[in-house]
Formats: sequence, structure tokens, C-alpha cells
Amino acid sequence: MKKILLTSTCFFGIGLCLGSSGTWQWTGGEGDVDVSLGSNWDKGSAPSRANGQGPEIIFDNVGSITDTSHSFVDTSDGGSVTVRNNSFVTLKLGRWGGNLYIEEGSTLVNSGVATNLKDGIYNIFGAYHQTWDIKFDAGGGPQRFNLGSNGLVKTNSQIYYNSGLSYSITADVVANTASSTGLFSLEKRILISAGNQFNGWDNYTWNIDNNITDSATGNNLIWDDSLANLTDGSDLSSYQGKYHIGLDEAKQNLVLTYVKTDPIPEPSVAMLGLLGLGGIALRRRRK
Repeated sequence: MKKILLTSTCFFGIGLCLGSSGTWQWTGGEGDVDVSLGSNWDKGSAPSRANGQGPEIIFDNVGSITDTSHSFVDTSDGGSVTVRNNSFVTLKLGRWGGNLYIEEGSTLVNSGVATNLKDGIYNIFGAYHQTWDIKFDAGGGPQRFNLGSNGLVKTNSQIYYNSGLSYSITADVVANTASSTGLFSLEKRILISAGNQFNGWDNYTWNIDNNITDSATGNNLIWDDSLANLTDGSDLSSYQGKYHIGLDEAKQNLVLTYVKTDPIPEPSVAMLGLLGLGGIALRRRRK
């Protein structure tokens, strides 16, 4: 179940961001490109800011494109970057980043300097990879990550915590919470990964306004601190429908932990028929 985080001004992935400086869609070719050339954009000009607002930039079904030589303008303050329809885009984003929409099957690689994420809505169903530090601008609002069922945020360096901001996660998992019996397993999913330790996150708890949904039933899972200490050998039946988000021991990955139930399948009519025939054959053999 794919959920899109919305604000009063923007609907990401559709190209409607009323608070932006305008919408630019990539129309250039694949491979090594020049994002500063106006001829590569539908407007005939490169994306730009206006009235203190950032542009909304769309890469739709572009294949694989790379530009590590030319930097984008800042997309913060109402702007965004959308990558969809199996696109793989490598760019140097600006110093202050706006909202993100990355569709499942698509990837955005930011090879620029440490980008301060500011606007606070990150719909990442595919992958966002930043090669430098990820920081959160103090002038931003609540930072909300919607990671769907396969979304991943990754940096080769560090992720810095800003104590003046709040953070929340929305994600889908397959937990099968409707099954009261079955085989229970402890599942761990990396949501945000860093090449070095998270900086300043040691005492932060990600249980504020989180929304972790079992995509098999649509039910929301419930936060439980004790899941952080469970192992595969623990009795997991009482933790069905619960989750925890926290750093791993190396403090390099933000991990979602939950209990998955694999229902015991009921025998099909065909299987019951085969068992019956087997019983008849055995009875005749004994006679």
C-alpha cells in the first residue's frame, strides 16, 4: 500500500507544487549529460529559483543519466526532486535540498557536497543515496520519511542529528498480523544507512508520529521498546503486530524491527484427495 505524504501546497510525483518557482522536466538524453543546458529541459531553460522559492524538478523514464560536473540550484523552500519510472539519476544537488519523491524501482544519487535537507517531506519508495554527509537544516520543519515497502536512504558518510527538529517514519512491511498462529520470525529492515556513525542520534527515539503498516492487512503496528532486545531464539508470539526503530550496535544503520507471521497453510482439496487415495492404496496392500 503506497502512501504519499502531502502538504497544503504540494503533491509530489505529479508535478504540482504550488509553492515552487516552477516545474522543469528533463527532456535530454541518457548517459553523461549537462543539466545546466536549457535545451535539456522542457522549458528551454535550466531550473532556477524565483521569489525565494526552489524549483520542482522531474526525471520521468529517463533511463540512466549522470552529471557530476554541474551543480543544481537549491531546491529548498517549496521545490522538490522527483525521480520515477525506473530512472537512475546521478546529480550534484545544491546546498539546501527540498522535498524528494523517488518511485519504487528508481534511484537518485546526490554526489554534491553535504546537502542540508530542509523542507521535510521525503517520499522514497526506491533509493536515495548521498555520497557526502546528510544534514537537516535548522530552519526546516518536521522531517518526515515515507519509505514504503522498499525505500532506502543511504550515505557514504555521516547523518547529523539536529535537536531542534522532530523526525518520523512511515513504512510498509509484510507482517501478516491477521494470522493468530503460524511460524513467527524476527525481521530487521534497514531504513537509513550511514558509512560512519550517526552523529548525535544516540538518545533519540523514533516513536513520534510513526506509521508502520502491515501491507497484508492494512493494520498499523504498535511501538514496543522491548523488541530492541529480542533475538531469534525469543518467544515472539506475544510481539505480533509490534515494532521498534533504533540504531544498530555499530550506530551506522537505523533499523526497523518487527515480528512476521508465516501462516501454516491449510491442506487444499487436491491434497486431501491424494491423502485419501494413499490411504485406500495402503489398505488394499495390507489385504
